[in-house]
Amino acid sequence: MNIITSRSFLWFNCHSIEYLLRFLLAINDWLHACVTVERFLVIFLGVRFNKAISKQYATRTVWIILLSTAASIVHDPMHRRLIDDTEEGRTWCILRLTPQLEIYDRFINIFHFLIPFSLNFILAIGIIFLTARQRSAVQHEVTFKQQLRKQLSQHKHLILSSILLVILAVPRLVISFLPNCMKSAKEYKLFLAGYFVSFIPPILHFFIFVLTSEIYKKEFEIMMKQKWRAFQRRLNPNYELSSRN
Repeated sequence: MNIITSRSFLWFNCHSIEYLLRFLLAINDWLHACVTVERFLVIFLGVRFNKAISKQYATRTVWIILLSTAASIVHDPMHRRLIDDTEEGRTWCILRLTPQLEIYDRFINIFHFLIPFSLNFILAIGIIFLTARQRSAVQHEVTFKQQLRKQLSQHKHLILSSILLVILAVPRLVISFLPNCMKSAKEYKLFLAGYFVSFIPPILHFFIFVLTSEIYKKEFEIMMKQKWRAFQRRLNPNYELSSRN
């Protein structure tokens, strides 16, 4: 809107902001799926689940996701240009893609959207079925159907959260397929509403993953208590002695 006139600042924003937003949101979705995968493996492997090996694979997986996601959308900043519109008195940040790149760009958008959310939904159902089967095998007086109903009641938040995350992320996917530019100030409300709705899932991750899980919630409470004690010890070296008394 020609409020900022610094050419270098506009160039940096044009080539970085949208790329970083796409990158971070995609990373967020993939890490979300990784948490669900680990939850599924904990139940599927049971006592065979090795926490130390899981940490090693988690570190490698994070790096693979970071590098592959960054590489998959690197075409975005490479094909962005600044165009001065003298008629409207503004500078546009235009993404110009060849027909082949446009098909690839749409495919990547769908891929980073569909695969993580599909993993979340499918594995959430798998967690419920596996838990019900394991419980019914141990508690013979309770049938599999009864256990399945019980597990659906206890873990319904996993399925509901997966569906909710998909619904909230759909506007971002739809907007990514819209080629038109926002030329009128009257058009911005719909675009902004749909755009910022897609940022709700990252904000809700603490509530979805931590507060809905007894194990994660317990670990979070223990960690917070440890941090609080460490903070108190820094302020007062005699904190441990006074607290015991």
